[in-house]
Amino acid sequence: RATGRGVQRPPPSHDGPVLSASWSADGARVYTGSADKTAKVWDLATNQAVQCAAHDAPVKDVFWCAEKNFLVTASWDNTIKFWDGKSAAPGATLALSGTPYAVDVRGKLMVVATADRK
Repeated sequence: RATGRGVQRPPPSHDGPVLSASWSADGARVYTGSADKTAKVWDLATNQAVQCAAHDAPVKDVFWCAEKNFLVTASWDNTIKFWDGKSAAPGATLALSGTPYAVDVRGKLMVVATADRK
């Protein structure tokens, strides 16, 4: 029953600070990116979190793209990766010219602000 108050649950267990979080389109899951170089998906109904992505450096941003049904992760390893959830490997990897400090995704569009300003 909706009461306007949040329900407290334990967060996903990362081995480092969580740097980013993103809701699934249906609100049933939360995706988190961490300084431990992983992203996890937290199923709120089961209260279980499992790793769904990995990088060679901290995961700065995570986004669930409902239109295409995939997860986007941006890392300080200077890459953006696209994950379909069916494989442990990314479906695609985009090499960046610098460290991503700000990323946003809307539909088919993505904006990335990197350290080298390119």
